[in-house]
Amino acid sequence: MFSIDAITEAREHAAREYPAKESCGLIFDGRYIPLENLAVNPSEDFKISPEVYLSYCELGTVEAVMHSHPNGPQCPTKLDMIGQEACNVPWGIVPILFGSTLYPFFWGDQLPIAPLVGRQFRMGVFDCYGLVRDWYRQERSTTLPLFPRDPDWWTNGEDMIADNFRTAGFVEVPEVAKVGDVVVGKILARVENHCAVYIGDGLILHHLAGRLSRREALGPWMRYKTRVFRHENLL
Repeated sequence: MFSIDAITEAREHAAREYPAKESCGLIFDGRYIPLENLAVNPSEDFKISPEVYLSYCELGTVEAVMHSHPNGPQCPTKLDMIGQEACNVPWGIVPILFGSTLYPFFWGDQLPIAPLVGRQFRMGVFDCYGLVRDWYRQERSTTLPLFPRDPDWWTNGEDMIADNFRTAGFVEVPEVAKVGDVVVGKILARVENHCAVYIGDGLILHHLAGRLSRREALGPWMRYKTRVFRHENLL
């Protein structure tokens, strides 16, 4: 979707700023535009001048907002997810590990939905809730809330599923019975930290950390189940 030249220039900018700053810039008119990072702590955050950003919006279409993550994480933070949703354009991150720039990853509802099976896991982009959310977007034309979250949300005192599924229009039901039902559970955690969507014929679609997204039989995963939710559109 984005040109090789723009991606190469974004990686080169990230390398120049490393390790002192997160690089930041825009993909605009097929080109990468490097911008100044105005954040108070530029090694841990980035800020683009609102006036500069708006000037590019007035000139044409901002295709993506870019920044780097020196020494990780290799996924968006909660603040990144909030910022992307507010901008309403795709965001991209160039991870840098031990001085080596990696290929950037992009996210945002403005991008095509990636294939539901075979995704590489990336928290906040391609994770269990992201897969449920994309299934609902693709199969039911329903956009669930994004629920911005940090990579370690379930080990850091947050209870995202319990707090948010009802906000997303789900109600608890006694058992899995309809395509689109969401099974939630605990996997090596104190709080519910995994969710899967039932796709019929005894199968779920789900995505575990360190594995590709996949279809699997529901039965073996029922031992982890704590609750089942059904979207209000299915009642």
